[in-house]
Amino acid sequence: MKKTIYWKDIRQSMLSSKGRFLSIFSLMMLGSLALIGLKVTAPNMERTAQAYIEANRTMDLAVMSELGITQDDVKELQTIDNATVEAGYFKDVVLEEDHQAVRVFSKPEELSQYTLVEGHFPTAENQIALSPSLQASYQIGDTFSIKEPDKNATVLKETAFTVVGFVASSEIWDNVTMGMASSGTGQLTGYGVVLPSVFQSDVYMIARISYDDLASLSYASQAYTEKLEDHKKQLESLVADNDEERLASIQADGQEGISKGEQEIAKAQQELADAEKDIQEGNAQLATGREKFARGRAKIIQSESELRLAYATLLDTKSRLEASKQQLDESKKKLDQTKSFLDASAAQLSQSAQQLETAQQELDKQNAQLNDLGATISSGRNAWFQEQNDLNTQVESQVQEGESLSDYPELLARQEALDAEKARLDQLETEFEQAHAGYQAGFDLLQSKKAEYQAGQKQYEAWNVEYQSGLAQYNAGLTEYENGYAAYQKGVANYEWGVQQLQSSSLTLNQEELRLNQADEALSKASQEFSTQKAQAEKEITAAQSEIEDAKTELSKIEKSSYQVYTRSTLPGSDGYVTYQNATKSIAAVGNVFPVVLYLVAALVTFTTMARFVDEERTQSGLFKALGYTNKQIMAKFVLYGLGAGLAGAIVGIILGNTVLSPLISSIITETTVIGASTLYFYPLWTSLAIGLTLLSAVLPAYLVAQRELFEKPASLLLPKPPVSGSKILLERWRFVWSRLSFTHKVTARNIFRYKLRMLMTIFGVAGTVALLFGGLGIRSSISGVVDRQFGDLIHYDMLVVENSKASEEELDGLSDFLQSDQVRQSLPVAFEQITEKITSNDQEKTASISLYITDRPDMGHLIELETSKGRELTLTGRGVILTEKLAQLYDVALGDKLKLTLNDKEVEVRVDGIADMYAGHFIFMTDEYYQEVTGSRKLANAYLVQLKKDSAQHVQEVSSQLLDMTAVKSLVQNTSLMAMLTTMAASLQSVMTILVVLSILLGLVILYNLTIINMSERIRELSTIRVLGFHNKEVTLYIYRETIALSTIGIVAGLIGGFYLHRLLLYMIGSDSIRFNPEVGAEVYLIPILAIVGILAFLGWYVNHQLRKVDMLEALKSID
Repeated sequence: MKKTIYWKDIRQSMLSSKGRFLSIFSLMMLGSLALIGLKVTAPNMERTAQAYIEANRTMDLAVMSELGITQDDVKELQTIDNATVEAGYFKDVVLEEDHQAVRVFSKPEELSQYTLVEGHFPTAENQIALSPSLQASYQIGDTFSIKEPDKNATVLKETAFTVVGFVASSEIWDNVTMGMASSGTGQLTGYGVVLPSVFQSDVYMIARISYDDLASLSYASQAYTEKLEDHKKQLESLVADNDEERLASIQADGQEGISKGEQEIAKAQQELADAEKDIQEGNAQLATGREKFARGRAKIIQSESELRLAYATLLDTKSRLEASKQQLDESKKKLDQTKSFLDASAAQLSQSAQQLETAQQELDKQNAQLNDLGATISSGRNAWFQEQNDLNTQVESQVQEGESLSDYPELLARQEALDAEKARLDQLETEFEQAHAGYQAGFDLLQSKKAEYQAGQKQYEAWNVEYQSGLAQYNAGLTEYENGYAAYQKGVANYEWGVQQLQSSSLTLNQEELRLNQADEALSKASQEFSTQKAQAEKEITAAQSEIEDAKTELSKIEKSSYQVYTRSTLPGSDGYVTYQNATKSIAAVGNVFPVVLYLVAALVTFTTMARFVDEERTQSGLFKALGYTNKQIMAKFVLYGLGAGLAGAIVGIILGNTVLSPLISSIITETTVIGASTLYFYPLWTSLAIGLTLLSAVLPAYLVAQRELFEKPASLLLPKPPVSGSKILLERWRFVWSRLSFTHKVTARNIFRYKLRMLMTIFGVAGTVALLFGGLGIRSSISGVVDRQFGDLIHYDMLVVENSKASEEELDGLSDFLQSDQVRQSLPVAFEQITEKITSNDQEKTASISLYITDRPDMGHLIELETSKGRELTLTGRGVILTEKLAQLYDVALGDKLKLTLNDKEVEVRVDGIADMYAGHFIFMTDEYYQEVTGSRKLANAYLVQLKKDSAQHVQEVSSQLLDMTAVKSLVQNTSLMAMLTTMAASLQSVMTILVVLSILLGLVILYNLTIINMSERIRELSTIRVLGFHNKEVTLYIYRETIALSTIGIVAGLIGGFYLHRLLLYMIGSDSIRFNPEVGAEVYLIPILAIVGILAFLGWYVNHQLRKVDMLEALKSID
C-alpha cells in the first residue's frame, strides 16, 4: 500500500508540473546537443579526412624545383629509410573554350592517388579523367581540348582528350578554391589525370614522399606535426645543395650544347668553302668538254653535207617514180572502175536473163491455167443449159394454170440451184476475161525486155574488148615501175646506212652535248643554289651564332632554384586542405568554449528549478515522513524526478547532437570539398560527460536540497516554508532616489534583493544567453569583415605581377606598354620575394610563408594602406621594417624589437619599425635603402602592384589571362583567389555560428520561461493577496514582471560585457597561423541580443498575464496547514 501511494505521488508530481519537467528536459537537451554536436564534429571530420588520406596514400612531403626533378634527385630521395618515393608530372594549361586554367597531372602508381567518382581511369594517351568541378561542363565521351602555353616549353603529346571519367584528388580537396595557376586566368578551375607517357619531359615536376612512421598517425595530431617537421628538416638538409648541383649540371649541359653549336657552325663554314671549290673545278672540266664537243660537231657537219647531196638525188628519183606510180595508179583505178562497171553490167545482164526466163515460165503457167479455166467454163455452161431445159420441160408439164413455182418446193429448189450455178459461171467467165487480159499484157512486156537484154549484151562485149587492151598496157608500165623502184630502194638503203652512221655519231655527240648541258645546268643550278644557300647558310650561321650568344646570355641568367619542400598544407592547390584543417580547428575551438558556457548556464538554472521543486513538495515530504517513509525513500522521489527529466533531455540531446547537429555542421564545411559527408563515430567520453553533467545539474541539487530539508522534523515540514524576511536595501540609503520611487517600484526593488538566488539566476541566465548570442554574432561579423577590411580598406591593388628574369628587353617593353595602357589605373614597381621562415611560437616551431615587399615609396603608392589596428597611418622609413600584426604575434615582437630574417641567402637582423593591420597572410615591408643597409646589396624591382580601372572579378581574370600569356610575366597573384578562399571559409563558419545563435536564443527562451514560472509559482499567495486588495490584472502582471525586466536589463548589460570578452576569446582560439579575424563588430551584434531578450520578455509578459487571469485567487489564499 505504501509503495502504491509512493509511486502514485511521484507520478502525480510529474504530471502536475509538466512545465517544470519540460524545462529541465529542454535545458539538458540543449546543453547535451551543443556539447555533443560541437565536440564530435571536429573528430568526425578529422577521422573522415584521415580515412580519405589513408585510402589514397596522400603524400606527406613533396619536393619541387623550377628547374625540375632529375633522375639523380629521385635516386637520392630513394635513399631515405622507411619511405616511399614517387616522381610525377603536372602542367598548367588553358581550356580552348574560355581560357580557364586547368592542371594536368600524370596518373600516380602509389602515392596521392585519385578516388574514382564516375567512369574509369585513362588507359590510353588520348584519354583523361577530370575533376568534379568540371562535371557540370563535360560528360563522359566529350572531347576535352586544351592549349599548352609555350613560354616555359611544351611537354604534352596531346592537346585533345576524350573524357573517360571523373576523379577526386587527394591533394586538392576543394572544388571551388584550388589555388593559383601559372596559366589562363591565374586561378585554377579544375584538374585532369592522364597517363605519364603523355608527358615528354627529361625531368619530373614533383617528387612525392610518404613515410612509414606517419602512416598510422592522424594528420591533425600533434605527433604527426612534430614527426613531419623532423622529416621535413632532414629532407631539406638532404636536398640543400641540389640546387647548386642542378645549376652546375644545366650550365655544363648548356656549355656542351654551345660547344657543339660552335663546332657545327665551323663545320658548316668548311662545307661552304669545299662546295665553292667543287664548283670552280666543275667549271674548268666543263670548258674542256666544250672544246672537244666543238671538234666533233665540225666532222658531223661535213658528213651531213655529203648525205644531204645524196639525199637530194634520191628525192629526185623518188619524185619521178612517184609520178610514174601515180599515172599507173590512175590507169589502174580507171581499169578497176571499168572492170567494176563490166562486172556490174554482166551481173545485171545475167540477172535480166534470169528474170526473163522466170517471166516466160510464169506466162506459160498462166496460159495453162487460162486454158483449164476456159474448158471448165465451157463444160459448165453446157451442163447448165441441159439442166435448165430439163427443168423447163418439167415445169411446163407439172405446173397448172393459176399455180406458181412456189407451190412445188422441189422444183423451186432445183430452179434456185440452177440460178446459183449460172451466177457462179458468170463470175468465172468474168475472172477468165480479166486473167486473159493480164496475161496478154505480161506477154507484151516480156517481148520488150528480151529486146533490151539483147542490146545490152552486145554493148557489154564491146566494152570488155576495150578493157582487156588497157589492162595489157598497165601491166607493162607496172613492170617498168617496179624495176625503177628496186633501184631507188637500194639507193635509200645506202643513204639510210650513211644517215645511221651520222646519227650514231650525232647521238654520241648529242649525248655529250646533253651531258655537257646537264653538267652546265647542274653547275649553274649548283652555283645558284650555292649562292642562295650560301646567303641562307651565312644567315643561319649568323643566326646560330646569335642563338649561341643568346644561349650564353640565357645560361648566364639562369639562377639556381632552391628545392622547395612542401607539406600537404603548403603544396600548390592545397587551399582546400588548409581551409578544411582550419575549419576543423575552429569548430574544435568553438566546441571548447561555447558548450561550456551554454551548459553552465543551463546547469545553474536547472539547479534553481530543482531546488524550487523540493521547496514546493515540502509539506508532501513532511507527510511521507510522518507516515514512516525513510529519508532515502523521500529523497529518491526528487532524485528520480531530476534523473528522469535530465536523463531524457540528455539522451535526446546526445542523439540529436550525433545525428543532426554534427552532420549539419560538417556538411556546411565540406559542401564544396571532395571529402564528402563526415562519417559518424561514437565517443564514449563525450557521451559519458554529457550524462555526468546532466546528473550533476539535475540530480545533485535535488539530493542536496532534499537532504537539507529532511533534517527537519515532520511537524516542521508539514508547515509552509516561512517567507523570506525583508530588510533594508542599499537603495533606501540614497534618499533622494528612494523618495522619488512609487510604491510598486519600491516593492519591486525590495523583492529583487529579497529573493537573491532567483535574482542571481535571472541575471546569470540572461547574461549567459546574451554573451553566447554576442559571441556567435560577433564571430559572424568578424569573419565577414575580414574580406571587406583587408581587400576594401587596406589592399587596393588587384594583382601582383612578377617579371620573368629571362625575358628579353622587347618582351619587357610589351609588359611596360600594358602597365601604361588605359586598362591600368595605377601600378607600382616593387622588389618582391616570397620567403619562408621558421618561427618558434608557444614552444612550437612553425613555418611561415612571408611576402616581402621592397619599395622606394614610403606610402606604397597607397596601393597598400599601412596603418595600425587603431587606424594610425604608418609610413616606411629607413629605420626598420613594418610587419603585419599576426606575424608580430607569431614572432612575439613589439615596436623597437628586432627579429631575424633570411635575406639574400644570409641571416640578417631587422628592427620592427611598425606593426600594420592585416588579416590574411604575412607581409613585411621595407625600403630599398634599409634592405641595402641590412644585406649589403641592392634588390632590383622584379614585380608590379597593379590596380585596374575596372576591378570586377571577371575583368581581373581576363586581364590575368592576357598577362600570363606574356613571356615577360613569370607569375601572377590575384587577390580574388585569396578572397575566394576566405569567403568560402567565412561562409561555412558563419553558417555554423548561425546554428549556435539559434541554440542560444532557444536557451534564453527556456531560461527566462523557467525563471518566470518559478517566480510566479513561488509568489502565487502574494499575487493573490494584492489581486484581492484591488490590483488590476495589468498591475499584478507588472508587480511580478517588473522584477524580471529589471534583472534582465542588468543581465543584458553583463552579457554584453561578457560577450565582448567571449568574442575575443573565440577569435583567439579559431584564428589560424595565417589568418587573423577582425575584432571590430557591427552595431547589429549589440542590437540583436538585446532585441532577442526583449522579444522573449514580451512574449513571456503576455504569457504571465494570461496565466494570472486563470489563477483562482481564493483557492490560492487557502491555508495549506
